[in-house]
Amino acid sequence: MKKQILLFTLLLFGRYGQTQVSTVLDRLDNPIAITFVGDNLFILLHGEPFEGKLISYNINDPTKTIKIHLDSLTYPRAIIEKDSIIYIGLPSEIITYDLRSKKPENNLLYSKYFFFPRSFGFVGSELYFVEETGLSKIDLSVSPIKIIQIYSFNQPLSLSIEGCFIYVAVRNSIFKYDLQSKKMIELIKDLEFRPYTVINIDNILYMDYGNLGFIREEIIAFNLNDPESGYKVFCDEVIRTISLKEHKGSIYIASQVPVFNGKPEGKILRIDKTLINQPKINDISIYPNPTFNSINITGLFLKDMSFKLFDSNGKLIFSDTNITSIDMSQFPKGMYYLSFENVIKNVSGTKKIVKI
Repeated sequence: MKKQILLFTLLLFGRYGQTQVSTVLDRLDNPIAITFVGDNLFILLHGEPFEGKLISYNINDPTKTIKIHLDSLTYPRAIIEKDSIIYIGLPSEIITYDLRSKKPENNLLYSKYFFFPRSFGFVGSELYFVEETGLSKIDLSVSPIKIIQIYSFNQPLSLSIEGCFIYVAVRNSIFKYDLQSKKMIELIKDLEFRPYTVINIDNILYMDYGNLGFIREEIIAFNLNDPESGYKVFCDEVIRTISLKEHKGSIYIASQVPVFNGKPEGKILRIDKTLINQPKINDISIYPNPTFNSINITGLFLKDMSFKLFDSNGKLIFSDTNITSIDMSQFPKGMYYLSFENVIKNVSGTKKIVKI
């Protein structure tokens, strides 16, 4: 029982001594998407049916005063701002909210029976979005407004636009669409979990990696300038990442934290800009994962590193020191947790391993 508690503590409260994450707001009702207008953070609250809201909060306000702009929204999902107009995606509509109006209210931009836009991005006057059946766009300079499907997908969840490229999270893959050549390629495939949100910062893709789990979830980073290196763990201190947004060099996170009463408590978190693009020098990499047979271990400080392998029940089934691989063929299929510690270098952590 003590081993189980220790394992859960490692998973829940972080692998390293110094936290990366600070809390901006908490006790929110299911934050689902975020965007910035200046230093005002606009947040969509998913809520219950017909109880969704659009709220805002100035990140420099020490009183943490929240302003409610819209309520009674039906399952809002996507948000973006352009020229002081906020665009909001609902299951069957895209609505706008003009911040320049003295009495702003929501106005219908486009309606279609259940297409559910889940993530927005602008290229000039063209509003790109992922929806139920693919990657689509609306040209706001053309009247009447109509939807044009760019590429067919089954329920893509998120997109990020950088230059002439659109990065789309679909199932367990990340696709890249070239706006000039009109070509779509699968950039990353066979991810263990389905990314829910993805952003591009300085040609590095950041995405959630944990299937909205109620225990540990990671934010991973994929360097587009060095795709052969694969992805690396950027942050492992956030549970249920829903939305990522950059503002003035920091990453803001909408998170839904379980409180074990059937309803998650929402938080807005921030990762300091000094940590962005800095590798975790005390992290190790394990591959292949999932694995049929052996796993290889690489990283810094492997000398004097001790390893302990636990099964899904928290039972210690293997331990050793100064190793670079583990034979997993002797263990049955399932989930395992590998804890590692280098006392000399003050390095410790836990990795999840899937035996297939």
